[in-house]
Amino acid sequence: MGMVLPLMTVSRNSISKCILLGMTAMIALTGCLGKSGEPEKMVTKEPVETVKKTLKVVYFSEDQFKREYGNSLAKIRPDIQIQVIPSGEIVGGKLITYDTTRILEQKPDIIYGLNLLSDLKKMGKLVELSPLVKQDQFDLNAFSGAAIEQIRAVGDGMLFGLSPTFQSAALFYNKAIFDQLKIPYPTNQMSWPSVLELAKKFARVEEGKQQYGIDINRPPYLLVSQYLGQTGVSSRDAEGKTVNYVSDAYRTGVNVVAEAYRTGAIYLPPENPPAVSSSKEGYLRNKFIAGEAALAYSNPGLIEALKKAAAAGIPAFPWDIVTEPVNPSNPNTAYSTVATDVFAIVSDTPDKMAAWQFIKTITGPEMADELAKSKPYVLSTRKDHVLAVDGRKMDAFYALGGIDTSAIGKNQWSPQLSQQMSTLSSEEITGIIYGRKTVTEGLASLQKRAEQALADEFAAAKK
Repeated sequence: MGMVLPLMTVSRNSISKCILLGMTAMIALTGCLGKSGEPEKMVTKEPVETVKKTLKVVYFSEDQFKREYGNSLAKIRPDIQIQVIPSGEIVGGKLITYDTTRILEQKPDIIYGLNLLSDLKKMGKLVELSPLVKQDQFDLNAFSGAAIEQIRAVGDGMLFGLSPTFQSAALFYNKAIFDQLKIPYPTNQMSWPSVLELAKKFARVEEGKQQYGIDINRPPYLLVSQYLGQTGVSSRDAEGKTVNYVSDAYRTGVNVVAEAYRTGAIYLPPENPPAVSSSKEGYLRNKFIAGEAALAYSNPGLIEALKKAAAAGIPAFPWDIVTEPVNPSNPNTAYSTVATDVFAIVSDTPDKMAAWQFIKTITGPEMADELAKSKPYVLSTRKDHVLAVDGRKMDAFYALGGIDTSAIGKNQWSPQLSQQMSTLSSEEITGIIYGRKTVTEGLASLQKRAEQALADEFAAAKK
């Protein structure tokens, strides 16, 4: 399908007074002059050495932290040294994430990621940042509102972490194709039904080649879930004890998306595509990059991919972006925003002040400059800093100020049941989209399998 970048995940903080760098030097300088401006007798003092602080930071790996943050941090704050605690390891080509207990045994000062933030918040082991933010007049208005809101939602309204980066999605469009067919450009805050109606206008065969409406950067079953959620259709009750995948509303929504794939309004990639033989072939698998789809729903990684595709000899074209599709009942709510690199402070760190300086630095404007080079596939959370890429405004990624918090921290299912339900949905919806089952058959099977999974879960809970 030409995936550009997986959509991605967050962490914590503390309380103490911040000492301004260079204060000692300023006092020494002003102390050399009397009130009249005459030099006073200087008192000889031993030179004060900069004390280097060592912080233990949880991250994927030492090499990755150094590449993405460490080298830049060493330039900005050479007084802060980092010892990385790996959050997992690669086993058999798969990332195995260590459990929270194993990570805490290594006594980290800073944790990383929303999952760890959620776990340690429940354990009461994180520093709440609001007092520090207020104390240092640290301006949260400079950050993406949706990213901050997501972190607060995981903290039940409290701010336990900050992130220097975030992922979101936007609706990209090929201006040349729109102009050629004399179709008005898309606008901000369109609904999914409106986007699919627009996409239908571009599905056609031109000079013997299929042209598509939109290339979507996610598996079909996730798009179905998103379409249903943003049109107000739910598959389960508020307590999570019953599911209904065979309702008229659910069936209608699945049918709309399945039909869009079938007609070419949405590009449907091969279910098991062969390996690519070159980077150019990989880029061409994305129909938007190839100039064969008028629209794309993707994260910021598509911007970098478009640049690299042009460098590889694929014809460039004029394009622009508008906000991702929204639920009309909550038009300011972002669906895809994820604060990708949340850092938080563990409450029993021996040096909360140094940890807070780390958080401020890694989310500061200087680091935002560095991230444009070290992590080009994500955006800075600082909306006051990076609003344009190559002269093109990125407002669409920042425009939606809130997120849907209805599901955060309120899932009544266990992690195991949630994963099982996701797997069942993926299998049955994928079968529908690729034509192995009709909508009616696939949803009936999903209903039966989901009911059995629920029965097994609640039976086990009673034992």
